[in-house]
Amino acid sequence: EGKVVGGPYGVFTSGSSTVKNGKLTLIVFEKTLQVKLYSWKDNSWIEEKKDVEIDGENVSAAVDSLATFVAISSE
Repeated sequence: EGKVVGGPYGVFTSGSSTVKNGKLTLIVFEKTLQVKLYSWKDNSWIEEKKDVEIDGENVSAAVDSLATFVAISSE
């Protein structure tokens, strides 16, 4: 629940769908302090909770797979 403030962004490759030590950074189009990142996996949106950082217009998180990502504001 919330408002989409970044994305959707798709990150894909023709190889493996997993990544080691991956870091995703999204640019949000609306500054907010309450942002959560979600990825589309197994036909549902999953919250990315690992090492999430908010820095101005950038939201970053550690990721272990490639997917479609969105940033959601709960404000």
